[in-house]
Amino acid sequence: MRYFLVTIIIVGALGACTTSAGIIPAGPNAYALTVRTSPILGGAMAAQPEALRQATTYCNRKDGK
Repeated sequence: MRYFLVTIIIVGALGACTTSAGIIPAGPNAYALTVRTSPILGGAMAAQPEALRQATTYCNRKDGK
């Protein structure tokens, strides 16, 4: 039981990772954004909606909405 509990804690800590480098300027009126999501959270399929959410939030703040 003890090893099972430790394994669950480790998997939860490693699996719950989503990272983003933030939005950076990539030229005039162009920006770049990288989002990485661990496979246990959906990998690339989950990273795309997260990137779109971050981009939308950034654009809305930039436009003053």
